[in-house]
Amino acid sequence: MPRGAAAPRARGVVIERAAECYLQQQGLQTIAQNFQRRGGEIDLIMREGATLVFVEVRFRKTDRFGSPVESVTASKQRKLLQTAQLFLLAHPPWRHAPCRFDIVAARPADNDAIQFEWIKMPSVPDPTPSTKTFHLQRAVSVLHSGGVIAYPTEAVWGLGCDPHNEEAVTQLLALKQRNWRKGVILIAADVAQLAPYLRGLPEEKLAVLHASWPGPNTWLVPNNGAAPAWITGGRSTLAVRVTAHPLAAALCKQFGGALVSTSANRAGKKPARTVFDVRCNFGDTLD
Repeated sequence: MPRGAAAPRARGVVIERAAECYLQQQGLQTIAQNFQRRGGEIDLIMREGATLVFVEVRFRKTDRFGSPVESVTASKQRKLLQTAQLFLLAHPPWRHAPCRFDIVAARPADNDAIQFEWIKMPSVPDPTPSTKTFHLQRAVSVLHSGGVIAYPTEAVWGLGCDPHNEEAVTQLLALKQRNWRKGVILIAADVAQLAPYLRGLPEEKLAVLHASWPGPNTWLVPNNGAAPAWITGGRSTLAVRVTAHPLAAALCKQFGGALVSTSANRAGKKPARTVFDVRCNFGDTLD
């Protein structure tokens, strides 16, 4: 291995080229190396069949300070996603290809060799911003069929489903490993979608809610019987919010009503702040 001031970078290049050869031996084809844009860089962009694979190569002597997956922080994930989107926008032939974000963990082995572990993540159908409408329509279809989806909200990514489908809510709670008695939040695109749940609330209290929405404010209101027990957790109150997030609002609007919203993480774990976090947490278990 090279030594001196340039050693870390030179070693990184050597490891990335070795990782590229390793993946080529697994059948992948190289599309680009060290693609850089606006402060973000993707080590390798490769092809596996029809799928475009964005590869992050991580070298770790030990897991003492975190595994290779844990070393890809939320900030790094955002930069990877943004850089991948810029690559797709700059290369129209790949723009609508299914994509995947993989990690190749490199560790030192005997005789100065390098041992690789290829961590394959679930495929993303199409991460380009221009296809949000397609994803929205697909998500709404999944919701109407009783499935569970992940979607962005004001602060973190959330899990959602049809609040009046008991099987869907049960599936969501099982994925999250959350006790049903804790209840879940309902979010909506506008106050009209929450009208059934707010019926009977005094005008002065309604005025306070209206003044705070749309926005990140969640309010506890008396459950007037419109929300089933699997939403309230059997309690006498219900948590509701009119979301200010454009995609979450569009999802509720297209669905035609309020949706369940609960953070996309296992109970007791950190909330997911990126789509990469969601995929690390749930893999391909979401609909």
